[in-house]
Amino acid sequence: MSTLCTSLHRACIIALTTIVANPTAQAADTTRTLACQGEVKISTDNGGWQQPVSQGIIVNFAQQTVEGFVVTATFTITDRVTLEFIGIRDDAKLSVRGAIDRLTGDVWAIVREGGRDERYSLKCKPTKQMF
Repeated sequence: MSTLCTSLHRACIIALTTIVANPTAQAADTTRTLACQGEVKISTDNGGWQQPVSQGIIVNFAQQTVEGFVVTATFTITDRVTLEFIGIRDDAKLSVRGAIDRLTGDVWAIVREGGRDERYSLKCKPTKQMF
């Protein structure tokens, strides 16, 4: 019986050490990384074009932020289906607003900088950590 308790005690210490030594394990529970593909339509004062795009988006539920569109955005509305976000750089010359459909993975976003608009239409999937 004492061998079992000693082994069990060692297992508990190892598990607690892993949790304390790896604080990102808890952060991973509140952060989602999305792999997204789609297109961006770029409009400028001189015309416009569209092109395919592949990018990552990081959604941090603890900090209520979305990263991946030049400026970090903050949640404005979130419910079981939709997560809306907006971000404005301090000088107000760069902004992003958009939404993520939490069920389908559809994402739209508009990035504005001066006379240039980038309109993103993306399909996203959660990623799995490689290592």
